[in-house]
Amino acid sequence: LQDRKDSDDVTFLKFQFSTLTNLSMRLIKRGDLLLFSLYSAYIMESAFKPPLSKND
Repeated sequence: LQDRKDSDDVTFLKFQFSTLTNLSMRLIKRGDLLLFSLYSAYIMESAFKPPLSKND
């Protein structure tokens, strides 16, 4: 069960990464580097931030 969960997480991360890459290419082609850097910062922050506790 745990292995399944881990593989799901990896699949999700790969999906996130490919989405980020595709979006990055589009933004860079448009020359919109400011938006790209903001988006990257947001992704990195949400990726490494500990999840918020449900019972707030």
